[in-house]
Amino acid sequence: MNATKEFKIALLGPWSRNSVKPVEKHYMEKAANYTIAKLNERCAIPGYRLTYSLHDTKCHPGVCIVEMAKARKSNARAFIGPACEFNCFSASKLSREWNMTMVSYACQSNLLSDRQRHPYFVRTVTTFLETGRFIGAVLDHFEWDKVCIVLNNALSYPWMELMDEIKRNYAGLQPTQWTTELSKPEKFSQELDAHMLKCFVFVLCMYTNEVIQFLANTKKRGYFETGRVYIAVDFLSYLNEDFTGLLDITLDANQDLEPFVNFFSEISCLDNDCITVEELHQRNITRTKVLKLCNDPVQLYSLCCEVDMDFFYIIHYIS
Repeated sequence: MNATKEFKIALLGPWSRNSVKPVEKHYMEKAANYTIAKLNERCAIPGYRLTYSLHDTKCHPGVCIVEMAKARKSNARAFIGPACEFNCFSASKLSREWNMTMVSYACQSNLLSDRQRHPYFVRTVTTFLETGRFIGAVLDHFEWDKVCIVLNNALSYPWMELMDEIKRNYAGLQPTQWTTELSKPEKFSQELDAHMLKCFVFVLCMYTNEVIQFLANTKKRGYFETGRVYIAVDFLSYLNEDFTGLLDITLDANQDLEPFVNFFSEISCLDNDCITVEELHQRNITRTKVLKLCNDPVQLYSLCCEVDMDFFYIIHYIS
């Protein structure tokens, strides 16, 4: 390999399991190892060797800013992330001040599309606007009525954008809006019983841990045997438990295809942690999601640099 100079990117994400939208650090690290190794094999950025650092931003803007400062101090040249909507705006504004590119794999707010306010921000995920249109189309296609949109506590402001878009794009009866508090089990159970009497479809505008808590409590009360439908958006679960009636709007993959099995066998052995075929089948969906979270933004960024090296030098060495 001719590349001699290091080019570091910082991966920002909530690795802590107690975060509202956690991403398993072990999976993300393997995904990063795989992606970076493949890019370095083909010298994606001529004259440079890509490296990365992981930064746990939790779902807290203050922590995110501190971790970004640490990354910049350690000579990181670009940011991949963050994940939580709570962090997206402050992180994007900081990247603008530092003239550093930010490629997010999770920030979905429509407001981040404003190029004047967020000139260095791009993303590899859809916006709440587009997601709302899609969910509205799904509800209309199946002619579902008695729809309830659920948020966890009144502070879930990032999800309010999605809720508004679903309402705007759903041609059926006006959905019921339910703002609950999962942290208060007794109150939640009473509200759940009341909404089950009048709703058939529940759209969960929540983060992963909140979705798990909602579904677990709902299952405990016996509502999974009633034929109701639950729709979660990008539900990145690490549980093996099957939730009957859950529709997950996310990436899908056929685990039986030979390229799929070979691909994940290769990933599983990157850190001398080879696993059996049975274990592979248990983990493959989570691995697929996390790999896509990491791979897409890194590939996009490297492609921009590879196609337009003038852009690369202007962004990282002149400004």
